[in-house]
Amino acid sequence: QQQQQHQQLASRQNLPGTPADSLWRWPPRHPSDPGAGPLAIPEYIQDLIRKDSSDIERIYELPSAEVDSLVWQYEHLRQFVIEFNLLLVALGDDCMPETCPKMTASNEWQYLCAAHRKP
Repeated sequence: QQQQQHQQLASRQNLPGTPADSLWRWPPRHPSDPGAGPLAIPEYIQDLIRKDSSDIERIYELPSAEVDSLVWQYEHLRQFVIEFNLLLVALGDDCMPETCPKMTASNEWQYLCAAHRKP
């Protein structure tokens, strides 16, 4: 059990069978830390939100001078769109052929909702 938790913290992965109360329980990793990848800034923002979503000042505070403030703002805007999309999906009606209009790119292409059966 402890070895699995250590592996989970080192790899920052939720392994299969992880109990719900143990999901995403690693400490936030600063975007400039060694080993931080190309998604370090959005991961850091998401870690801060998971840790304490009510600490708005900490979430929006630029972590260091090494982080470009425009990238930081962009990633926050991106996170807002992700969260807003989740809210829209939760509030939206079920997608059915009667309620979802057809989306077409031309006379040749039609995009279908994944909830609909194949034509």
